[in-house]
Amino acid sequence: MTPKKVLCIINSISAGGAEQVLQNILRYYNRDCLSLEICVLHKTGKERFLIVADVPIHYLYAESWGWYAGALIRFIVLTVRIKPSLLFSSLVKSNIIAAIAGWLTGIPVVMSEHGPTHLYINDYAYPCIARAIMKMAYTSARNIIAVSQAGKESILSVFPKCRERIMVIHNGIDIDEIQKKAAFAQFIIRTPYVVACGRLSPEKNFSLLIESVAALNSTYSLDYPLCIIGEGSQREELTHLARQRGVRLTLPGFIDNPYPIIAGGKAFVMTSFYESFPLVALEAMTCRTTVVAINSPGGIREVLRDGENCLIPAGVHPQEIAESLNRILTDTLLDQCLTQTAANDVKKHFSVQLMIHQYDDILSRKS
Repeated sequence: MTPKKVLCIINSISAGGAEQVLQNILRYYNRDCLSLEICVLHKTGKERFLIVADVPIHYLYAESWGWYAGALIRFIVLTVRIKPSLLFSSLVKSNIIAAIAGWLTGIPVVMSEHGPTHLYINDYAYPCIARAIMKMAYTSARNIIAVSQAGKESILSVFPKCRERIMVIHNGIDIDEIQKKAAFAQFIIRTPYVVACGRLSPEKNFSLLIESVAALNSTYSLDYPLCIIGEGSQREELTHLARQRGVRLTLPGFIDNPYPIIAGGKAFVMTSFYESFPLVALEAMTCRTTVVAINSPGGIREVLRDGENCLIPAGVHPQEIAESLNRILTDTLLDQCLTQTAANDVKKHFSVQLMIHQYDDILSRKS
């Protein structure tokens, strides 16, 4: 049987949940049934290091908004030339380009959405125009994959007519690969510390985390430093806040292998305003670092269960988060029970093998 040819498109292949998921799909998909090629809008130079060698890579060179028309034309020409049976896209910009190409060529499109659609629209300069364009794209897709039930409801709150074509596939992680990488001592903090990971931007709410660590240290007479892995526009602001609150803050920036730092932390904390799907929580659970997460909207509750595989503070006040942190730091038995249950949950429900099986099924399905 000739494998079904699928042309994938994504904004870039660097760090991020959607990018990690696609990397795993390209690495583990069933090559007896499918043949995948990938297009990237923004070239980072890391593509060949992150994508397995047998997957062809095509660059669309959309380095700014003015280049998107050219990227769309290049993608349409490529689609006509290689004649895929299916287009598979991830994230809004790529979803729109795939939808236009699919409409012009008659090739069905499967889209994946990894963020809160109802919030994305309001981020654009002209939300009404963005809504109209996205409605055209999403209602034309054969299927839309959401990464959580919360993500599905987010899409439906904006485009209710998409209900019949949406399905949920939870992100999965490569447990063996993460545990292997966690064993490398790449970046060492010699004292016990609290750790977090994410873009240094307002939606991650790291200012609340700094306030919480300050409350932890002052209330319980401790001196825990904080390490936040990631890069972004708030670096200077967060550094200044930590200095004001007396928190020893380490910002190592973006790291290719963050897992040794996550594994070395006493607690992994999530304070985001919204999480479509907490992929980084799964990574911390795999590294056997106990997760403390505020009960933010999104897919948090589809992964985390308070008192079973994590701690979810009663509220979002720094003192309440500090109390949960102190429980983990002082109760060894509780910490061990949470990390063991968390590791078992990841293996049972969120392995890369389970995710790949679901993606293989949807991508190989006849139109």
